[in-house]
Amino acid sequence: MSPRARARPDDPDPPPGPQPAANVLALAEDAASGERLLEWSSALARALDRELAVVYLESTAALEAAAWPAAQVLSHAGAAWSPLSRSDVELGFRAHAARLRTSAERWALRNALPWSFRVMRGSRGDACQHLWSQTNLLFLAASAPPLPRSRAAGRPARRRVIAARSASDADTLRALAIGEQLAQALDASFEPLDTSDLSPGTEATQQRLLRAHPDVVVLPRDDSAAAWLRMLRRWPLLLVG
Repeated sequence: MSPRARARPDDPDPPPGPQPAANVLALAEDAASGERLLEWSSALARALDRELAVVYLESTAALEAAAWPAAQVLSHAGAAWSPLSRSDVELGFRAHAARLRTSAERWALRNALPWSFRVMRGSRGDACQHLWSQTNLLFLAASAPPLPRSRAAGRPARRRVIAARSASDADTLRALAIGEQLAQALDASFEPLDTSDLSPGTEATQQRLLRAHPDVVVLPRDDSAAAWLRMLRRWPLLLVG
């Protein structure tokens, strides 16, 4: 389904020039992390009456890894290790894209959403810069294994949305509002986390977030966003513009 931009009646008059589409844009690098991302992003799109736009990123780093002489692949259980080739990586790209597209269609139908799917190639940072002109709500899948969640009385812990708050400017206030809407959409708890005394790339910031046990982290897209992206790899991130 092709993208559709829809104006919301409560939006202010837009400034001149190209405007972000009225969508929630989800960027994933593999099908496994993408499944979790699609649940969150489709719920937010439903709550805001927006399109779900899904992008699968073919990582150039993975292609570069195929050129390493020591890189090997195990085609199936019991097989011998063999050198990893570019064609192996390309085959993996196609498989992940197909699985992610199927998942995107399922979540969109479940939430009665208009949706789109496309593939792009590059690095995570470059993709974010390229896609930002196309949305003001950019969801990024976690790029590292998730941390285990604690359980109480044998039941799963309630999911938590954490919004990093470093100032009281308009960007931060909007990120807090969107974070609260996201939490409500999935019956998750919401917590603004004061990070005004921390720098995004420090160990202290990492430890404060670890203690908060977030399922997703919401950030305003400001000058510190790039530093947050480099550090926060275990949680899905929502950048709010």
